[in-house]
Amino acid sequence: MRATATRAPRRNVVRAIVGEYREMPGLRLTARQAAYLWRLGPDEARAVLDALVDHHVLATTRDTVELQYRLADGHHARSRTPRVTRAH
Repeated sequence: MRATATRAPRRNVVRAIVGEYREMPGLRLTARQAAYLWRLGPDEARAVLDALVDHHVLATTRDTVELQYRLADGHHARSRTPRVTRAH
């Protein structure tokens, strides 16, 4: 029961994050900025973002000192939101 309870909020967070990136395809955020924007802890933010990179929804860039997350090439508004079930 506990695993199901944690999956639902995680699914909502993933949908919110993917939705924001799809609405603003040029969006580039660091994990710290994403944590602040979506009110997540730093470890949870990085885990969700990295899982989305693993699912080829987001990609990373190193513009400055920090890694930035952006919408992956070829991923568009009609792409299906992946099921991210566990963090790294």
